[in-house]
Amino acid sequence: MPSDLTTFVGRRGEIERVKQLFSSTRLVTLIGIGGVGKTRLAVRVGRDFRRALPQDVWMVDLAPVRDQDQRQIVSAVTISLGLRSRSGDASVHDLVDHLADWEALLIFDNCEHLIEPVAELTELLLQRCARLRVLATSRQPLGVPGEFTYSVPPLPMPDQDQPLPPVKALESYDSVRLFLDRARAAAAEFAPTEENGAAIAKIVQRLEGIPLLLELAAARAQMLTPQQILSRLDGSYRLLSSRNRTGPARHRSLGSLVDWSFDLCSPEEQRLWTQLAVFPRDFDADAAEQILSDDETPPDAILDRLTGLVQHSLLVPRPHPEQVRYSMPQALREYAAERLPEFSDIANLRRGHLDYYRQLAEHATSGWFGQRQVHWSRRLVAEYINLRAALEHALSVGDVAACLTIIEALKSTWFTIGSIGEGRRCIQLLLEIETGPTRARANALWMKAVLDGYAGDAVSTREASQECKELAGKLGDECLLSRSIQHLGVTTLLTDGPAAAAVYFQESLQLARRTEDSPDIVANLLRCGQCKLLLGEPAEAQRLFEEAVELCKRQGESWFRSYALWSLAAASMARGNTSDATGAIRESLRYSQEVGNLIGISQALEVLASILAEKSSLERAAELLGAASELRKRLGGSLAPVLAPLHERTSRILRRDLGERRHAAATARGRMYRPTDAVAIALGEPREPARAAGDIANLTRRERQVADLVAEGLSNQEIASKLVIARRTVEGHVENLMNKLGYNARSQIAAWVVGQTNR
Repeated sequence: MPSDLTTFVGRRGEIERVKQLFSSTRLVTLIGIGGVGKTRLAVRVGRDFRRALPQDVWMVDLAPVRDQDQRQIVSAVTISLGLRSRSGDASVHDLVDHLADWEALLIFDNCEHLIEPVAELTELLLQRCARLRVLATSRQPLGVPGEFTYSVPPLPMPDQDQPLPPVKALESYDSVRLFLDRARAAAAEFAPTEENGAAIAKIVQRLEGIPLLLELAAARAQMLTPQQILSRLDGSYRLLSSRNRTGPARHRSLGSLVDWSFDLCSPEEQRLWTQLAVFPRDFDADAAEQILSDDETPPDAILDRLTGLVQHSLLVPRPHPEQVRYSMPQALREYAAERLPEFSDIANLRRGHLDYYRQLAEHATSGWFGQRQVHWSRRLVAEYINLRAALEHALSVGDVAACLTIIEALKSTWFTIGSIGEGRRCIQLLLEIETGPTRARANALWMKAVLDGYAGDAVSTREASQECKELAGKLGDECLLSRSIQHLGVTTLLTDGPAAAAVYFQESLQLARRTEDSPDIVANLLRCGQCKLLLGEPAEAQRLFEEAVELCKRQGESWFRSYALWSLAAASMARGNTSDATGAIRESLRYSQEVGNLIGISQALEVLASILAEKSSLERAAELLGAASELRKRLGGSLAPVLAPLHERTSRILRRDLGERRHAAATARGRMYRPTDAVAIALGEPREPARAAGDIANLTRRERQVADLVAEGLSNQEIASKLVIARRTVEGHVENLMNKLGYNARSQIAAWVVGQTNR
């Protein structure tokens, strides 16, 4: 869920009311006008639920999704959850399978433009996932059976029919507190006084306590006094208090205030504001300068105008590791999109957006295998929404070259963000456009084979690889020929074993050496080495892995080096050298963490768990094996063939030496680790210890009773019935348990109880 960039004001009663609704239903929809604070309220409710839900709370922002196709919505959900789909598109069935046993809360944010497909998906998830809850934000109900709606009210404000309260009493109203908080952010010296108190009270009354309106008005405090702000509301913006019956008053108020903000901008800022609607979410200054500059607006003027929009509170700057990124609230983006035709040619803007991100993709691909890999990995993740929008536009206009360029750059990013299904869908759409015997089709087939192979679809991988091989042969393209043969090896490994697969990998390696294709050389060295390892030849495997590591090292590459290092560790283990294996595996984890390679992290943890089991560090080995298994499950992948026998052997050792109960407790702890926690443990880095974990003396008798019943799998209501106490009392005990033990999920309490029982 997003972090708060500003203080959260009020809403205590609303938070408790929404939480109470979930005692009677599994679907609550927060409804209200744009700007009333639905999203902030949903986030705050979600945070209160986090410790009570084993699979946590996940937020899905649907604002960037424009297509009514349910697959797009499913794709947005899987990306937010960090899941990978094995199906050819973003399959709802895969999503249901992932969530079937989850006890979690999904927050679907900004549903109003996708009511029907979101409603269908929500109903299906609630039917098939018995412990799942959904909190939606929308301007209208979803209309799903069992849905409870909660209309988010404006913030409390002074009663217009009563005398104005004294200045000292103003801050007792949440609307005033919000206005003052944001005004002080704009002008640190701002404060309510006897002179301006009445104007402040009247401002919040005029703006009807709507948070977005209050924030936009408060941003003017740097330039205007409260009296001046009020006079502008009373003067040229009379619609704020209009009694026109053609639409909801608050909608008219929001439109009026945005109109006001628009009119306060210079003509140049107004034009830029509308043009920024071409970005589906956030962007950086470089993109704005190159896409939006033209004869009327030179590139060097863009930054000044962006600064002006930030000062008007129309853009929010957000720090990023390598550059500041800017985002616009959804309501303001929609307003900009409506006004855009008045200022610019939309088709030209979209073409400029596509051209910019196509060039970005070209640079990323050419610089991927080298010193700048970490930079490009992070950059592609940051720009993913823009790249996806550019790709969708390229597909819609049939620009095959641009599609291919962007897809090739996104290959690794689909792995990083967990959206293999979306990648496969996009490639399939491209193949439906490009049907001839062209190099573009051959490239698309190769990338399809890459994604299909990871998804474990041996049949589709073979078909794509075989067609790619035939086309590459006709075109005389040895690079594509090598890659197609390599992926024929992948599918052969899945179906016929390492001996048959090695023939393909060796042939591909020879071709890659001839064409001096470094990424392909490394990939084939790894695949040949893993076949040797499976065939019981660890010395030859180690030689191949060492060659791959050295090639990556010379070129400053990290992604493949992480794979090569855990493979080298596995070979060292097979030769009985655990000290070298430990060093290699930790180095592998560092490189995977650098580039966000979650697949590499899960695989390295598998090998490290095996090493620790050999060293009799059994509890830690089981924890890391649990962490690896959970991460692999989230990614939608299966064990690499070379790791499958290692995994079985490690599990067998741990069950035998720990016993089933201790093994289950340790793996349960590991499944709770975030990837960063697991890597920190694996690298021996300090981690914040769980407070009082294992210290029974810190628990009251009743808390210990509740903990035991949680471990038995009972719900709060079932525990309340068994102990003859109120459900809310049980919720308080569970909260206290989590605070005392330093946990954030019920399953961690259960694992702790099991561990205590076996001491």
